[in-house]
Amino acid sequence: MVDVVLAFTMLVLAAAIALLFAMVGELASRVPEFSRAINRDPLRSVEGARLGHVPASWPPALGHLATDENALLLVLSSACASCEEVGRQLHNVEPNAGVALLVSCGSRETGEAFVTRHNLKSLDHFIDVGGDWVRGEFGVMVSPSGLLLRRGRLESAVIVQELKSVFKLMTEPSPIPEHIGGVIA
Repeated sequence: MVDVVLAFTMLVLAAAIALLFAMVGELASRVPEFSRAINRDPLRSVEGARLGHVPASWPPALGHLATDENALLLVLSSACASCEEVGRQLHNVEPNAGVALLVSCGSRETGEAFVTRHNLKSLDHFIDVGGDWVRGEFGVMVSPSGLLLRRGRLESAVIVQELKSVFKLMTEPSPIPEHIGGVIA
């Protein structure tokens, strides 16, 4: 009988320790200063992004990105604490500054609430329910992320930690050659 009680107690303690580590990890991801201290690289590439890709079709609100010389598409999620922080910082961005917003969310209402809560209606924005469009076209499933586009072509996809670093990408020379795979773009 004592062996059963001891085994049960050990099982409960192991579960409690696992839960504690999970809670600390979640808390660390929600505290921006701690996240920055862990990862000093302000621009990390988004794994799996389809660099060089040009979408066959664009949502109407983002259609101008197909021809803009230089544009930044910020991908935020309505269920992400870091995205909430980025959303709060975006109210200072001028409309027509080459920045557009894609909100990946579970429902149109949730996405619209995010845009309204952060006063972002003046920015070109698209509510991507389920993240289907951004995942299908660019292979991006991470938020917050910044997608640098030149004439509609995805040149860089980075995880957003500091907006200043991401905006700096817009002024750097193009890292993608004008031809990819022998085809003139």
